[in-house]
Amino acid sequence: RLAWPKSSWIARRSPPAPSRWVAKLWRSACGVVRSPSPSRPRAPRTVGFKLLRGLAFSGVVPLLALGGFAAWLAQNAIERQVRDDTIRAAVGEADFLVRYLDDSRESLQLLLESPGFRSAFASRDRKQLEPYLRNLPAQARAFDAAIAVDKDGQGMAASYGVQELGSFAHRDFYAGVLSTNAPYVSRPYISQLGLPHVAVALPFKQEGKMEGLLVGLLSLERLSAAVTPAAQRFRVQVLDRRGLLLLRDTLAGAPLLSVAQLP
Repeated sequence: RLAWPKSSWIARRSPPAPSRWVAKLWRSACGVVRSPSPSRPRAPRTVGFKLLRGLAFSGVVPLLALGGFAAWLAQNAIERQVRDDTIRAAVGEADFLVRYLDDSRESLQLLLESPGFRSAFASRDRKQLEPYLRNLPAQARAFDAAIAVDKDGQGMAASYGVQELGSFAHRDFYAGVLSTNAPYVSRPYISQLGLPHVAVALPFKQEGKMEGLLVGLLSLERLSAAVTPAAQRFRVQVLDRRGLLLLRDTLAGAPLLSVAQLP
């Protein structure tokens, strides 16, 4: 009688050769017994190994700290540079707008001082006024049109040749000039030409009394197309602070006079 092998033995039973079916039956009945293999002993950590690990750790940690500090300095320098560039661009854009309005106002003032224009304005002669008014947008490209308005707010003549201009008394530039007796820049609006404009109005005075207004329609489309150093680097948007409407946007196709989306 055969004794069953001990559990510590490594036994391999091979099936008899007659058939594969008998071999499968033999494996399913008897199975295979393996003794657990002893674990491989762990190599002891020597003093040299520990010293090498300490040197590596002491070298890497300062490098990581130095790299993080350098990255923090670089990030601060980039943020400071971007902030300074943005401030300079905003200041330059503000100077450009001031000069743009000053040049436009001077063009209107030169026309007001013309003896021929003053004579035509005083006589309220539309046919005499229209050539002077057409000459203004031809010389000062910032304007799309010019209008002569009497002291009651009625339109007398325009550069675009419309005879029945109607009343401009409802426009804020009329009330602004009457109340200040000085040049006035209106809120942006869609004019009779169907275009976005800002009206620059100057009082026409005779013997110290205001007898009417000379109004220039400043083109916001041309203002948006003007190239400035700021516009070459950034998308520039200029808002009317009275209504937060978009007056200038250097992005092509941007809708003017839309409500600004402030961050």
